[in-house]
Amino acid sequence: LGYIDINMILVSDEDKPLRESIYRLSIEAPPTDENMVERNFADNVRRIREKWYKEQKRMVQLKLRQAQESGDGELTRELIFQKQNLMREEKQLH
Repeated sequence: LGYIDINMILVSDEDKPLRESIYRLSIEAPPTDENMVERNFADNVRRIREKWYKEQKRMVQLKLRQAQESGDGELTRELIFQKQNLMREEKQLH
């Protein structure tokens, strides 16, 4: 996998518990159960993805509101399509 700087991915204060959990997992003695290691890793990746999708949907919603207020129909349709795609992709995570 290489080196991943968690501080670059999880930058906000609300991410602090997740950051600390990842750090704790990385420095504690690794569990002997390989399934547990994989499950912990998968859970953390899922939480990062959920946060990413939440932020992307928030940004699209903000742009959508601005497009609607300015009367830009083409941009409004494009942003609705983007939002639907994000929601569909996010649903596939679960």
